Amino acid sequence: MKNNRPRPYRSRSYNEILKSMHNRSLKKEENEKGKYRNKTLSIVDTYMESVLEKALLNRKLELLEMKIDAALDAKDKALFLELSAQYEKLKQQQ
Repeated sequence: MKNNRPRPYRSRSYNEILKSMHNRSLKKEENEKGKYRNKTLSIVDTYMESVLEKALLNRKLELLEMKIDAALDAKDKALFLELSAQYEKLKQQQ
C-alpha cells in the first residue's frame, strides 16, 4: 500500500522539486501580470534558469576566492575581512 502522505522537502525527488519551482514561477508571473501571459514558462525554462543561477553563483564564489587569496598574499587584513564576509554571504545562498 502506497503512503500518500506528503514527504518533507529533503526527501522529495529532484523531479518533484523542479516541478514545484516551475509552479512557483508561474504563480509569480500570474501575480505580477494579473493574468497568465499567452506564452508560459516551460519546465525546461525553469530548469535552465536554475542551472544558470547556480553557475553564476559558483563563478562569483570562484572570483571571490581569487581575490581573498590575493588579499592574503598582500597581507591586507581589511580587504580580507571584507571579501570573506561577502564570500560567506554568497556561500549561504548556495
